[in-house]
Amino acid sequence: MPLALLVLALSSFAIGTTEFVIMGLLPEVAADLSVTIPHAGWLVTGYALAVAIGAPVMAISTAKLKRRTALIALMAFFITGNLLCALASDYWVLMIARIVTALCHGAFFGIGSVVAAGLVAEDRKARAVALMFTGLTLANVLGVPLGTAVGQAYGWRATFGVVTVVGIVTILGLISILPKDKKQENGSILREIAALRNGGLWLALSTTVFFAASMFALFTYIAPLLRDVTGVSPEGVTGTLFLIGLGLTVGNLIGGKLPIGVSASLLPASSPRSPPLPSLSATRAGSSSRRKSPSSSGRSQVLPPCRRFRSASSASAGTRRTWSRRSISGPSTPAMRSAPGLAASSSMPASISPAFRSPQP
Repeated sequence: MPLALLVLALSSFAIGTTEFVIMGLLPEVAADLSVTIPHAGWLVTGYALAVAIGAPVMAISTAKLKRRTALIALMAFFITGNLLCALASDYWVLMIARIVTALCHGAFFGIGSVVAAGLVAEDRKARAVALMFTGLTLANVLGVPLGTAVGQAYGWRATFGVVTVVGIVTILGLISILPKDKKQENGSILREIAALRNGGLWLALSTTVFFAASMFALFTYIAPLLRDVTGVSPEGVTGTLFLIGLGLTVGNLIGGKLPIGVSASLLPASSPRSPPLPSLSATRAGSSSRRKSPSSSGRSQVLPPCRRFRSASSASAGTRRTWSRRSISGPSTPAMRSAPGLAASSSMPASISPAFRSPQP
């Protein structure tokens, strides 16, 4: 296993921890910055919107760069944003810092998945990408609970300080370990955007929006709900976040196996008229099974290099649940198509919930 894959997994861990740990620290942040819990919830909204908007923007901005250089530059954005979070003196400085941090999110995962696949042999590409996204799973299981515990013990700024250190270790690894790029080709941005004309894509996105909104409606305000409504101690919040992360992990493992027998004819993205999107399918490639579905046979290509914009645009908040599938397959499976909606939907609860809450003193 290339050591560079572990560096990419560590990058995923750091980014995932930063995204979600704010939810466990919402009461501490609100109290320290003298804002209400609903106002603090907008920090979740700001991050999510920055991911959704920043992914295509950053992908276009880095399109002329070598992938290795782009990853290093994006990680520098991440470190800068987290350092600003750790030093934030007021609410709006923290909001700007969260937005800066989020700009690297989608583009890093889009480009990073291509790099991860290129580090190994053809028959191990799916596992390589899965390993990179294991960092996101670990962020939910370990990063968020530990970050919450650190924030409760030493202040919420300490959590972002620790993540900044992890980011520095990561960027040093990217500089020293990640191999230089091989020859790469660039695709047409207009051709990538043409995928938005596909009705199946919008159907998948809509499904994802409602799915993720239901989850984030609870998860965004989990800490104040547990502490103020159910009377759970701060230590209990940490334990609950661990259980949530564990549930997400188990759900990913089970969900990755369930759709194996689903006919490709039931997948809206399997239409030959659908513009091809690089994606992770729900089928098992590279496993002990040698069976191939008609839709994937003969085209098990992993995130073609010319599709940086498309893969980066799709790597929005919540992609870890979609991308941690076991394999990568044909260019038109719905798993990746549903990913962008997660960023938009994750911003909905933080912006809607204040309307249903009593004003905080």
